Amino acid sequence: MNKPLFILTIILFLSCSKDNHKEASILIDIEGNQYQTVRIGDQTWMAENLKTTTYNDNTPIENGSTNWSSNEGRYQWASTSDLNNVVEGTLPHDYYGIIYNFATVKTGKLAPTGWRIPTKSDWEILIAYVKNNGFENMEGKALKSKSGWFSNGFGTDDFNFNALPAGYVDIFGTPKVDGFIANWMSTAQNNAFSYVGIHIIFDNHSISMSDEILAFGNSIRCIKE
Repeated sequence: MNKPLFILTIILFLSCSKDNHKEASILIDIEGNQYQTVRIGDQTWMAENLKTTTYNDNTPIENGSTNWSSNEGRYQWASTSDLNNVVEGTLPHDYYGIIYNFATVKTGKLAPTGWRIPTKSDWEILIAYVKNNGFENMEGKALKSKSGWFSNGFGTDDFNFNALPAGYVDIFGTPKVDGFIANWMSTAQNNAFSYVGIHIIFDNHSISMSDEILAFGNSIRCIKE
């Protein structure tokens, strides 16, 4: 190898090693929806919320906008009403992605092939990586999108995770608080009534985990197997 090419190779290697959370590619689900992905540490995550209305075996998921359920798989598009005008202009219906109930996760068929719904441990590894790379107590801000949050609760999106505040769906099937909070699911079911949810709130820079009752619906970010 000639000397200039060797030096260039070393520079590129060091650059990739330093910014290993910048690597990205495109994921395509069974419906043809395309998602940006991002490598953060040793994990590769979707950089957008899941928005498939079909399981990975091509079975349709039932729309829960008029028939929300905690026992059978349901989905709803997250609200884009934007009543607090956190985003200029009219939002497309898929801006925040889809809200799913936990029953869709339990099928084991929701994530695109080669990907999976993250465990509680997956989320803990992500949070620890962000914390240990200069963002202790600021993990939420480092993962938040740079716009779209209520009352200037924007993030810095240092890891290209682009966390958007999609809100959630309550036990009655009503979408709530888009613009205020980002909620995601894990596969961890604590008991017959709850699972572990992950939360970032507009007025808080950290990330929290808490029990969510099974009837609540949240967003999904998949992780590569």
